[in-house]
Amino acid sequence: MADTTTTVTNPTVPTQLQPYAQSLLTNVSNLTDPNQNPYAGMSEYGAATGQTAFESLNPAQMQAASEAQQMGPASQMGQASDLAANAGIGSLGAGAAYNASATNPGAMQSWMSPYMQNVVDQQKQGAVRDYGRQLPGMGSNAAHAGGLGGTRNALVQAEAQRNLGNRLGDIQATGLQNAWSDANKNMQFGANLGMQGYGQANQAAGTLGNIGTSTFGQGLQANQNLQGVGKDLFNIGQNQKSATFADWQAMQNDPLAKQGIMSSVLKNIPISGGTVTNTTPGSSTAADIAGLLGGVGSLWSAFK
Repeated sequence: MADTTTTVTNPTVPTQLQPYAQSLLTNVSNLTDPNQNPYAGMSEYGAATGQTAFESLNPAQMQAASEAQQMGPASQMGQASDLAANAGIGSLGAGAAYNASATNPGAMQSWMSPYMQNVVDQQKQGAVRDYGRQLPGMGSNAAHAGGLGGTRNALVQAEAQRNLGNRLGDIQATGLQNAWSDANKNMQFGANLGMQGYGQANQAAGTLGNIGTSTFGQGLQANQNLQGVGKDLFNIGQNQKSATFADWQAMQNDPLAKQGIMSSVLKNIPISGGTVTNTTPGSSTAADIAGLLGGVGSLWSAFK
């Protein structure tokens, strides 16, 4: 019957590879120790020079941000608003203002010609002169009338004076009426001018509003252009820093990568030792197995 024997020994690196294995362990230990490897720990990137992996805002971006915070409606918008408000209020009150003036004698007087009464007085003086020229003819007619001349003359003169008074009154009334009509026309003309002015103010308000909108749009476009320039510069700077940081990471990881290559090589080399199981066969086959083991030993010696 065969006998089985199990022997446990510590794995042993071949003698010729032991210096390499020891060097690998020492190097890895040093590379993972911040006191031994100046590149260990990504948080220490650029500590000596103040570098970071992130780009800072550039002057163009800071200026664009500052201008954007200060942007507001163009000054023309306020002027347009004031003009439109004044025109609207004036237009709403124009009818009431005209009505108040048209029914106010004092206001109407201010629209009359200051020379109206002079013209009326000239017309009255003409009527009086006409009456004076008629007086001699009245007396002559009375003399031819005989005994009734005195009474007839008095009647004729009284009629002439009445006619003169009526004429003078008509002249005054006609002058006042014409003056009132002219004043009313002048008032209407002034009111129309006022309404035209309100309309022009509204048009000016619209023009100012358009100018204000255009001015704000131009300022906004300029600010957006400045932001675009700042963004482009930021991206360029960030790309440069990212590339520099990637180079630094590669430089940091290079020693460990090299040790990893060596470690992978060593792992693929057979290591002696470990668990060995020996089976001793019965006497009937002992000679054959002994011969087989002798052959294996010869192969191992040749391999070594």
